[in-house]
Amino acid sequence: MGKVNWALRFYGDVLKLRHLHYGLWNAGTALTLENLQHAQEEYGRHLMTLFPQDVQRVLDVGCGTGSNSLLLLEAGYSVEGVSPDPHQGEVYRATTRGKAPFHLSKFEDLASDGGAFDLILMAESCQYIKVQPGLARAARFLKGGGYLLVSDYFVKGKKETGCPQCRSGHELAGYLRTAEEAGFTLRRQEDITARVLPTLDLALMLYQSYVVPARELGVAYLRERHPWLSRVLWALFRKRIRRLEDGLPLLDGAAFARCKSYLVLLF
Repeated sequence: MGKVNWALRFYGDVLKLRHLHYGLWNAGTALTLENLQHAQEEYGRHLMTLFPQDVQRVLDVGCGTGSNSLLLLEAGYSVEGVSPDPHQGEVYRATTRGKAPFHLSKFEDLASDGGAFDLILMAESCQYIKVQPGLARAARFLKGGGYLLVSDYFVKGKKETGCPQCRSGHELAGYLRTAEEAGFTLRRQEDITARVLPTLDLALMLYQSYVVPARELGVAYLRERHPWLSRVLWALFRKRIRRLEDGLPLLDGAAFARCKSYLVLLF
């Protein structure tokens, strides 16, 4: 039996979230976990509205827990998922009730006879795939006249050294240029940045409201009751705690919007 993916268990069992993406918020919606769930459902439904009418067979790249694939199955599409994470594979099969084949592989390494799918969906997975190999593999997997639908964030300009926001996401200009060189034609571009930023605001609010007070309370308790144990735990976990704190600038929605755009691209 493989190791338990505790991050995925916490995300699903504690936070009760079925999706692994930002979601799509409506203006004025209160920042709650329940509303994040609704926003994530809306995200998947919105992407489906962009599917051209001749699409039937879909490859869900970076399929995560399978919730987007389940929406597609319920809408009548034929779907397959691919992810290099075996734990996501287990969740994916359960979510889709075995109705969608799962491929345990990086997208760049996935075997293909060529021309199998009408549309390839990359919902927040594009950023993890090298640009040129990913686009070349997408072209190989699509039927003639097939579509690539990418929903992800991109760095607006050149990546700046030392910029926390530049650590993830491809440079938009370079991605579009490489897509054109690979034979893709951009048919639609939609900027949904403003509708995904509330997820960052919610994450920062929850961190400040619950994580920080709980950590401070736990540290104070251990120092008072078990000072030796508190020193041992700090030695063991200080690097992880500092990495968590170093990642806090990534929850700054204003900084995100200055550096990045969250786009839906249909090729």
